[in-house]
Amino acid sequence: MPDCYLTDRQKDLLRSLVPGLEDGTVATEWSYAYGGGEILGIFGLDDQGELWRNVWKGVTRADFDEFVACGFFRMKADGGYIVRSQMIIDAVARNFGEIDANQPQVNQSGEITVIPIFGPAVTSKQFQCDVFMVMPFVLRSIFENPIKPLVQSLGMDIKLGDDFFSKHDIIREIWSAIYHSKFIIADCTGRNPNVFYELGIAHTLGKPAIMITQNKEDIPFDVQAKRYILYGNTPEGLRQLEKDLKAAIMKLMSELDE
Repeated sequence: MPDCYLTDRQKDLLRSLVPGLEDGTVATEWSYAYGGGEILGIFGLDDQGELWRNVWKGVTRADFDEFVACGFFRMKADGGYIVRSQMIIDAVARNFGEIDANQPQVNQSGEITVIPIFGPAVTSKQFQCDVFMVMPFVLRSIFENPIKPLVQSLGMDIKLGDDFFSKHDIIREIWSAIYHSKFIIADCTGRNPNVFYELGIAHTLGKPAIMITQNKEDIPFDVQAKRYILYGNTPEGLRQLEKDLKAAIMKLMSELDE
């Protein structure tokens, strides 16, 4: 942690956050009030969207500024703060050994530990699903029929980003759904930038992705080697999509079970 000099008391203050960060009862986006150099109250929303208020006893503004300098909290444009939960948890686990906030941690198995810019994945059931659908919203009718009924007929639940009617950070909720899913289905029709962004998140997480498209030219060159399904937006084309997608899902599930 460059330019980070924590006292034993400050380390203990961070340690006190870990249980709540792990079980989702501590908010991950904060604002705070202070007076006379003391933090009077910290406010935010927990993983259930409930208002969280806590007097972090003994925390001074100087303490908080040091925590920000260490990278444990990232200031937002609106003056609030993102709590970098995993970084705090990892720092405590390593007894505050040297951690570079900007570098992923790689273990001997090749697994990578990173600090997501969105914060930790939301754990509430609303954002958990077997399959997450990534597609332009204008194609929702194709999601409703045949994709959703097909996935459900295979004993899995599927969600679309448009299902989240939240007042909070939508990209964090989408990232959470991708994180919790077994795999994603991505409709690349129209080269929608949001679709490619979310597909990139899935690939980085190591999540299998089944790509579908109405135009093969819409599949980026970088991922053309990956399997994809070409379909037509006609009654006959959608019936064929259902057959091809079912076969792809069955093949993928057998691979995941191996």
